[in-house]
Amino acid sequence: MIQKANYFHDQKGFTLVEVLVSVTILSMITVSFFAVFAFVSKTNLKSEHSIEAQYIGQDQIESIYQYSQTMTYEEMWSELEKQGFILVEQQENARIYQIQKDSYRIQVTFSDSIIDSKIKKILLKVFRIGQSEHLVSQLETAYKWR
Repeated sequence: MIQKANYFHDQKGFTLVEVLVSVTILSMITVSFFAVFAFVSKTNLKSEHSIEAQYIGQDQIESIYQYSQTMTYEEMWSELEKQGFILVEQQENARIYQIQKDSYRIQVTFSDSIIDSKIKKILLKVFRIGQSEHLVSQLETAYKWR
């Protein structure tokens, strides 16, 4: 019997406290990895939306530049309306058009330059439409119409 008692006392292994401490530490490390993963995923999604909005805005700016080279300022208004743009606001020296494409709203403001009446300042804003609408991209330039 003495040999059996020594056998149980000489046994090597982990105690319950050691196992619980190990599991707790492993759980804390795992939870922090999940938090980092969630943050990276959210940041990646914001970056994708920003890049897509930049692309949409740049494409529209290039179209407006093409209009400035091939048609008059007044002809461009009707061309924008043919594409689905809606005149939202008209002031003495500015016109604001907007259109919704997919999950984005594009707003283009044309205003007169104080330097030359043929030069028009263009402010293009791209808004992301979701639970709340927010500005994702903004481009500004000036073109001289023919």
